[in-house]
Amino acid sequence: RINSKLIYNFFMVELYKLSNDLKKPNIKLFKAMDELNIPYTLPNPEISLKDIEKIKDFFKKNRLFK
Repeated sequence: RINSKLIYNFFMVELYKLSNDLKKPNIKLFKAMDELNIPYTLPNPEISLKDIEKIKDFFKKNRLFK
């Protein structure tokens, strides 16, 4: 039996795709990731689906980052 939460964490998304989906510049995503202590590496950062949910919630709750 496969643990769906485990698979959920293995999928990675390139940051620019998330930026396009959220219609936010990369710099705002980097600032949100810094606030949430989500690690990333440059030049091609990738983030997990779990972290994407955290970022989306962050933008919903924090008007300063909209």
